Amino acid sequence: MMSLVTAGKLELKYLESAKSGSLLQKWLHGLSSTVFSFETAFMLFVFAGIFKADPRFSWFPIDITLLFFFISFAAACKIWLERKLMIDKGGFKIVLLHMFFAAYAIASLWWTPGPGYSTTKAFEVATILPWTLAGTSLIIAQDPARMRRFLTVFFLFSIWIAIESHISIRNTAMYWDIRALNGSYLGLGRVVGAGALVLLGYILFCKNHLLVKVLGLGAFGYYMYVLLNLGGRGPFLATILGTMLPALFAFKLSSAGFKVRGYLLLIVAILVACIGVVGYLIITDEETQTLYRMTFLFGGNGDMGSSADTRAEYYEDSIMYWENKPILGYGIGAFPLFYGMSSAMRLYPHNLFAEILVEMGLVGLLLFLAVFVSSIRYMFPLSNLTRHFPKLIVVMLLLNTFFNAQVTGDLLDNRFFFCMLGLLPFLRIPINKGESSHEKGSV
Repeated sequence: MMSLVTAGKLELKYLESAKSGSLLQKWLHGLSSTVFSFETAFMLFVFAGIFKADPRFSWFPIDITLLFFFISFAAACKIWLERKLMIDKGGFKIVLLHMFFAAYAIASLWWTPGPGYSTTKAFEVATILPWTLAGTSLIIAQDPARMRRFLTVFFLFSIWIAIESHISIRNTAMYWDIRALNGSYLGLGRVVGAGALVLLGYILFCKNHLLVKVLGLGAFGYYMYVLLNLGGRGPFLATILGTMLPALFAFKLSSAGFKVRGYLLLIVAILVACIGVVGYLIITDEETQTLYRMTFLFGGNGDMGSSADTRAEYYEDSIMYWENKPILGYGIGAFPLFYGMSSAMRLYPHNLFAEILVEMGLVGLLLFLAVFVSSIRYMFPLSNLTRHFPKLIVVMLLLNTFFNAQVTGDLLDNRFFFCMLGLLPFLRIPINKGESSHEKGSV
């Protein structure tokens, strides 16, 4: 009898051990599938400019952007072979329209005032941006599992950037000296702000335990703390806009009248908390770097701060220069020459539309708008977004990146905006479509 009991205990222990081993193996498989995935390589390609100048990565034998371009492209080729070279027509149309835009950018080198930076910029518009659109629209946007994986690895990347930024903030007196990973405060802020929105979307739209939501809100507060201290007004405002967007979809008209979705209360609570914290900091004269600079922007005394005044001057000058050559523009990379700079210098209006108008005229703007419209059409009808709320995260990120593109950076600096344009075809995919990429392993 005792031997039977002992044998039973041993068998139970073996089964439990096998079960735990299976769970561990499953977890390790999931981890390796995420780390060694197309989405990770592609995300590192898109954001290589944020971290590649850090001295800790100087040991890389080649340019990091180029390295992850080749890795992600090779992974994409493997995926296309697995799909028997089937390519989504809608995604292909977005990429093809951009190639017309890129071809015009290259053609404008014939009449641009000077070589140097113009040639480099045209080459990057014709290589980096098309792959940004192709990787998202033809690979990630076609598979909900890949979309989730991409958002996951981006969120993990944003945690790293937020921590590095926090360390730099603590060791730096002024925002312009912040050089976490040797990147600028604006680039860092855009990653942190987008990461905050991914986290917020997870809190709002995923069914989670109350403790998970509370911890998530605490992490969201940390992201906002970093944004308030980085000094970037554009990334902070873009994040606030993205936070408010889901509120527009919180109301539903039915036969029973207006219904309000539950997540609206959480959004209102977050916004009230943000207003309360900002008000407290202002009243107690403990303004953070970002708030201090915001007082100039909305101070009403005509002085918006040196960087905002410079941007306003760039916008006015862009319109004036464009009026002289409205159809074809001055040629890609021509903007620095208006300010007496060398053709090798990099300068831009800090507004995507102004940049395109000045350098590529109405022809370039129409070609760009063709890419933009062919992407955002997937957002309509808007009622589709309310049926699958996780898709609102994509639209939140689109609004965030679109706003940032109007106040800072040039075409290449705003590749995350192009990344979001490429992700919009995902909005038409049923959320319960096959999860095949989870089963395929590393790529």
